[in-house]
Amino acid sequence: TTKYILTVVSRDGCTAKGEIMVKVYSDIHVPNAFTPNGDGKNDVFYVLGGPQGSMIKNFSIYDRWGEMVFGVHDVLPGDISSGWNGSFSGMPALGGTYVYMITLTLAGGEQQIYKGTIVLLR
Repeated sequence: TTKYILTVVSRDGCTAKGEIMVKVYSDIHVPNAFTPNGDGKNDVFYVLGGPQGSMIKNFSIYDRWGEMVFGVHDVLPGDISSGWNGSFSGMPALGGTYVYMITLTLAGGEQQIYKGTIVLLR
């Protein structure tokens, strides 16, 4: 995010000034399904992309009964090592639909919340 200020001076010495705030934004991408079967493709559910300088403050996943099955804090978006591998308490989680909640903190301190569902396919 950058603030641009333009100052124009005429030949007669008259001055005009204007400013604009440009917010640089790169949306995150969250898949809607993953297949943690060990084939090396879509084995981990994680946040893809994200604005430069942003941080995932909280990334939580809940089962259909509202029990948290995965959670991490203060991780970078796009880091596969901070994603969910489809296990819960050391065992493979059941296939089905799960709910996620992501709190993203932007470089300027503003927070954005993303909510949705993910399907775990076995």
